[in-house]
Amino acid sequence: MNISVYDDWGYFNEKLKVWDSGMFHALSSGEIDLGTSISRVYGQRLDVSLYFPPYLKFRTCFIFKHPSRLGKFTALVKPLTLGSWLCILSGVAISGLILWFIKSFDTVDIPPNDHDLSANLLTSLGTFCQQGLSSDSQRLPVRVLYVFQLITSLLIYMFYGAAVVGFLLLPSPKTIDTVKKLMDSPITPYAENLFYHKTHFQGNFSEKAEKAYEAIKDKKTGNERWIELMSGIQKVKLERSALYAQDTNLYRAIENSFKNSDICALAEIEIVLIWASTVIRKKSPYKELFYQGMILTHENGLLNRAIKNWQAQRPTCFAQNESPTVSLEAIVIAHIIYTLGLLLSFLLLILEIYINKMMRFSFKN
Repeated sequence: MNISVYDDWGYFNEKLKVWDSGMFHALSSGEIDLGTSISRVYGQRLDVSLYFPPYLKFRTCFIFKHPSRLGKFTALVKPLTLGSWLCILSGVAISGLILWFIKSFDTVDIPPNDHDLSANLLTSLGTFCQQGLSSDSQRLPVRVLYVFQLITSLLIYMFYGAAVVGFLLLPSPKTIDTVKKLMDSPITPYAENLFYHKTHFQGNFSEKAEKAYEAIKDKKTGNERWIELMSGIQKVKLERSALYAQDTNLYRAIENSFKNSDICALAEIEIVLIWASTVIRKKSPYKELFYQGMILTHENGLLNRAIKNWQAQRPTCFAQNESPTVSLEAIVIAHIIYTLGLLLSFLLLILEIYINKMMRFSFKN
């Protein structure tokens, strides 16, 4: 048995209608009978060779850590829509105004009616937040208003609490599933710096490949973001970045450098999928022998076992049972509200001090 090694598959000369060099030139000239390098199906190649049934896929994709719902600024208010929140705030304000209106009448009550609008709004807010009642009015309209406000707030809190629990327990959905959504997200796409990726991007290969090529271009400068594989993997791990490469190369690098929690957060967008196979010379006398051998390896599972051993598979996520963690971004709205309250209280304190000083000054004069 003679084994020959070639640098490439070869190039078909359209003018002369012959193969200039490479493995398919050797097949067409009868130098070899079997081409063991995985090959795509082309019309010119079918003229000089026969393909075994496709058994290996060449697949490229973008891979990235999908943003978690618990890491968004809107995570705290996510269970309810903007319209729902506005309706709740409007209900609190209207309840406070109605309470103030009821207490504006000169009717005997124990304790005495509080005619201050801000105090009634604060009482309405405290009632809705289920913090108890700051006053114990004996008037029937006030008690009816309190009861129905408590019932309404209880129902909303039941739904909000159940939604938050489900929000935490359910796995985060992978909503970024197209190149367009990837481009619209805060994730920065990169591509592995290999020649055949550039061929797929610039050779009218498919609409997905054209979109992927557009994605790796910087919107401001137009520069293409090519990067080495391991550098790109580190960007995916540590930054909001996506890397375009062959899936087996990605999986091998990810398995050696990512933690389980990072692996569970990974998402993919498939770009290129090509089924390939080995070839045999069209007039080879060993054609039937090789075909029977290939069918036999398919049937007994040897081929599948070899592919799994030699082709890296996607790393398995073993971290589904870990407790979800809520990032600072998710509760930043609560901190913003609290900070605004502190600043407003401090400004009002300064204003009170200033007014008291002015009143003392005017009283002395």
